[in-house]
Amino acid sequence: MRINKFYFLLLLLFVACNNSPQTDKTENRIDSLPQNEVPPKTSTNEVIKNETDENSIPKVDISNVQNTTEIKLSDLGQVDIQYIPLETKASSLFVETFNTKLQFGKDAYYINGNNKLLKFSLNGNFEREIGLRGNGPNEYHSLMDYSIDNVNNWVCVLCYINHKIYVYDTSGNFVKAFDCPEKTTKIICNEGKILCGIENLGDSEYSFILIDYDGQIIDKYPNKNKYKIGKIPNFTDEFFYYSRDDKLFIKETHSDTIFSFEDSQLKPYLILNRGNKRFPTELRISNSMEQGYNNMLESFKYICEKTVLETDSYIYSNFTYNGEDHCYLVSKNGSNPFFKVSASGIINDIDGGPNIWVKASKDENNLFSWIEAYELIEYVNSTEFQNSTPQYPEKKAELEELANSLDENDNPVLMFVKLKE
Repeated sequence: MRINKFYFLLLLLFVACNNSPQTDKTENRIDSLPQNEVPPKTSTNEVIKNETDENSIPKVDISNVQNTTEIKLSDLGQVDIQYIPLETKASSLFVETFNTKLQFGKDAYYINGNNKLLKFSLNGNFEREIGLRGNGPNEYHSLMDYSIDNVNNWVCVLCYINHKIYVYDTSGNFVKAFDCPEKTTKIICNEGKILCGIENLGDSEYSFILIDYDGQIIDKYPNKNKYKIGKIPNFTDEFFYYSRDDKLFIKETHSDTIFSFEDSQLKPYLILNRGNKRFPTELRISNSMEQGYNNMLESFKYICEKTVLETDSYIYSNFTYNGEDHCYLVSKNGSNPFFKVSASGIINDIDGGPNIWVKASKDENNLFSWIEAYELIEYVNSTEFQNSTPQYPEKKAELEELANSLDENDNPVLMFVKLKE
C-alpha cells in the first residue's frame, strides 16, 4: 500500500466545496451539484447513471472508496505497454518536482523539471531546451506552468513572478511575451486562446480568465469556491484538465462536476458524486498551525482527487483517502460495467513490470506514466519481479534487459499503455 509522500504539503491542500451557482449576465456560468444533493447509489449494472430528464447530467457514484480490490492492466482488455527512456545528458538531466508534467506536441514530448522546459523526440532522444531562464528580455524568470499550442506550433511558458506568458516556437525561438492576469497558476492553450487558472486565496473573484495572444481579456469565469480566509495559507492550485476527442475537460479539485470547455463556455459534462466523503469547506479555515495540523488529520477522511482522465471506455482517477494514494477505474461499457478502487495502482500483469499510477492520457486510447530510473532498476532486481508470472514472458525479458542498460542517475523512463480498439 503506497503512503502519500507529501504529508507536509497537506496543510496547503485544504480546498473548498462549490456553492450553488448564480447566473451572471456579464460572466460565464459554472454549475455544480449542490452540497445537499446526493445522487442515489448506482447498481452494479448502472455505473454511470443517466436520468430521464434530458437536461440532467450523468452521474457516477465514487463514494464507496473504502472497499479496495486489485486493478490489473488486463482488466482494460487487450493492451500493449511500451517503455521509453528519456535520454540523459548534462543539458537534459532534470529532477521531478511537484509541478512536473509531460505534454505531447505533434512529434515530440515536452517535460518540465529543474525550472526548465525540455523537448524530447518520440523515441526519447533529447532535442533541446525551450527558451531560457534568466533576466533578459526574451527569458523567463521562473517556470510555473506551460502549455503546447499544436495549432500554431508554439510553446507557452507561464512566469508567475512577473505575471507574463512567454511564447516560443517548437525550435525554442522566442516569438513574443505578454502580460497575463495576476495570480495565474496554470495555463491551457485552447482554440487559439489561453485559459488562465487563477489561484484561490479564499475570496478570489474568478476561477478562470480567458485571454488572447496579446494578453487581452476575452471572458471571465466567477469563483464558486470562496471561503473565509484564515491566517494560514491554503491550497491555491485548484483544478486539473484533460483532452478527449479534441475537446477540453476541466475539473476543479473539490467540485463534483467535470465541465467541457467548448466555444469559450464551461458546460457541465459529468458528476462524480463523493457523497459524505466530499471535502468540507470548514477544513480550509486555519488560523493557527495547531488548527491546520488538526484539519490535516481530519482531511484524511475525505476524497481528494489529484487527476482525472477519460478514454473511450474508462474513467480513471488518482486520489488520496485516509492519507494514502489510491486510484479508481470506472468502466463505461454498458454490457460490462464496474467501479474498482485500488490502493496499489494498476497491477502490471502484462510484463510483470512495476504497478502503474497513470498520470495523463495522450489521446483517447493511450495512457502514460513514468518511473525514475533507479526505481525501475530496484524493482526489476526485486523478488517480486523475479517471481512474477506475466501474460507475456518475452516482454518481461525485454523489460529486464532495459533495466540492466540504465544507470540509477538516468532520467525517468516513460511508460505508455495502449488500449487496443
